[in-house]
Order: sequence, then structure tokens, then C-alpha cells
Amino acid sequence: MELDRYWRERDEAGAENAKPRFVPLEKCTPNIPLVEYERNLRRIVELAWNHGATVWLATSPDAFTTNEFRDREEAYESTASVQLSMLRLGSIKSFRELAEIHARYNDAVRRVGAELGVVVVDVEEAFRVRSADRLFLDSDAVHPPDLGHAIRSGAALCSTRSVWGTLANEGRCRGERAPRAMMQNRSLTARAGGSPDGSSRHMPMALTGPRSTP
Repeated sequence: MELDRYWRERDEAGAENAKPRFVPLEKCTPNIPLVEYERNLRRIVELAWNHGATVWLATSPDAFTTNEFRDREEAYESTASVQLSMLRLGSIKSFRELAEIHARYNDAVRRVGAELGVVVVDVEEAFRVRSADRLFLDSDAVHPPDLGHAIRSGAALCSTRSVWGTLANEGRCRGERAPRAMMQNRSLTARAGGSPDGSSRHMPMALTGPRSTP
């Protein structure tokens, strides 16, 4: 990854302020290309099934799914310049490019879910349902504040067959706040690996839990 190379060359230069020989690539090359990402998702599902687990796949939203920032990627660059500078180290030149890459990986999650018959927790769609709310700050396009995490957890909760009917009747399956215990449970996450900018924090993911009987 280009950011890793940047820091490695900086360390090798021997001085904290030394300038490494770093030239960003002309085109973004994710650590985990799309084909490999889909293969990893299938393998995660296979391994989980082999261990008796039920698997959910989940998409991931970004700021440009909301009304506040939709089609405003260029304007967003002025308020999120720090994040954009980090993205550019990974050869992502704009937030519009980030949104396009993000959409491709979300579509991959949906394809694999449909192919394998796995439940897809479509967090991106849950954010679209609540797109009139302030779900992202103007300085960070990929990490939502508390309300966004509540919507993410609510989408996962509403995807469990055992509670679907009850929650739907209560009107709680359209991106509304989930129970605190669900928001705090982060132990069921297994990443398919990597993200467009080289981190692994905000990519679509696979969620696994105890396997239930259909």
C-alpha cells in the first residue's frame, strides 16, 4: 500500500523531517482488489458455516448517501481536507472517487450474499432511509457519529429472522435506534480484508454469530 511505503521510506531516511521519495500512483490500487474481496467473503462464509455459525454480510455507508452531502463531493473537500490528504496518499484523488469505490465494494457484498443465500444487512440502505438526518460530520466521510452507529446496529438487529416480525410491527426496522447492548457488541465482526485507502475500519464486512435452525 502506498501509505505503508511512505512511512517506510520516511523511517529509512533516518530523520523525522526528512522527505521520502514518495510519488502517489496515477490510479488507486486497493490492497484487496474487488475480485479478491469477493473471494475472501465467500471463504469467510464457508469457514463460518463449517464451524456451525450463521453469517450475515453487511454493506457500509458513506457521507454521500445522505441528503446533506449527496452530490456535494467537491464542496466536501474544503471541510474534510485532512481526510482527503490521507486518501490521496493511497492514490484516491477525490471524495467522488472514494464514493465510487465504496459503491463497488458494497455491490460486491450484495452479489455474494445473493449468490450464497446469506442475509445482507444493508446498512447503506438503512442510512438512505434516514438520509434527512445528520448522519455524518463535514470532516469525516466514512466514520459516522453515534446516531449512525445506532442505525447500523438497528439494521443488524432487524435482519435477524427471530425478531423481524416484532420489530417490524413496532416500526423499528427503518433505521431507528437499536438497544444499547446491540450497539456495544463488537465481538461478532470478521473483516474480508482491507479497504480502498489501506485501512480496514470502514469497509463492508461479514458478521458471524451462533448458527440458528431455519
